[in-house]
Amino acid sequence: KEFQATAPFPVIFSWNSGYWRDRTTDQGIKKRSFILNALRSGASVFLQETHWALGEEKKVASEIGANVKSTEVTHGSRGGVAILIPHSSKWKEISTHILIVGYAIAVLAMHQDGSRPVLFVSVYIDPNRLSEHVSALSQALLELSPLLPNAAQLILAGDFNFTPEGTLVGRQDRHELQQASLQEMCHALKLSELQTPALEATWTRVRQGKLI
Repeated sequence: KEFQATAPFPVIFSWNSGYWRDRTTDQGIKKRSFILNALRSGASVFLQETHWALGEEKKVASEIGANVKSTEVTHGSRGGVAILIPHSSKWKEISTHILIVGYAIAVLAMHQDGSRPVLFVSVYIDPNRLSEHVSALSQALLELSPLLPNAAQLILAGDFNFTPEGTLVGRQDRHELQQASLQEMCHALKLSELQTPALEATWTRVRQGKLI
């Protein structure tokens, strides 16, 4: 299936790629095909849990023919985020900012006509460090804000490991923490309204007999 991105505003695909380090396996090739289809449509792609080696973004950029910006974890089993912008995109990179090493990266882009500045942010929130990561993300965005052009649009997407309303099945104990973290981030960024495509998890699977 080929995607189409014809809207006059940035079109984003955000995906937890689940360890896209070995790109020669059957699964790695399928993931590459999905990502290439999105890029060829003109959409930018936000990836989480890439697990690339440090500096591997240059190799990936060469393999898929796109502008690739990433920040990777140096240890542990979680993390690694990236933003992939097709060379054909009308939004061109102005600057790149690492908000949380291994967990959040931002790219300031501008439409080729010199208008409509956009701040792309790809995020992975470690469920075991939820409050810490949300606080760090909020602080980093606040510090970056004075450096942005007037009327810059924030497009923040990724794998947050919690939902705006409700909670995941079997994780009722995290409900209050989820709500507090979300409110903290909205308050820090002075967001009066959080627009979300859905109020439930966008992806689930069964692990050890539990729906997560």
